[in-house]
Amino acid sequence: MRVLPNYAADDTGLPTSTAGGGIGDIEWFEDTKGILVEVTMAEGRTQTMMEIWPIKRHHVDFKEKYTEDADSIFIAPSIFSDSLRQIKFVADDSKGRNRIRPYRIDDFLSFLETAEHLYAG
Repeated sequence: MRVLPNYAADDTGLPTSTAGGGIGDIEWFEDTKGILVEVTMAEGRTQTMMEIWPIKRHHVDFKEKYTEDADSIFIAPSIFSDSLRQIKFVADDSKGRNRIRPYRIDDFLSFLETAEHLYAG
């Protein structure tokens, strides 16, 4: 496993902001598989407007740069209903080639407690 954070961090390693424009927050690799992790504190309409389409673009760029076997994970305090609809559209429009797996922060932490791999395939 290899993890590449693209965000700014303080001197203790804690994130101070998300990654700059054009790249994902965290690039995670498990053998030949890749997972792009995007994190936000945005909620509601702001989340939908500011996050989903950039995640889709980052996901496509990530796949082109590293591997076709790639997932994206979107983590937020809550997942707004319009965000879920956009995420479903991204998957449907690409015939499943561009998947974004949304998680509330608490649900993602629970997932990590039992998951052997981050990549879901």
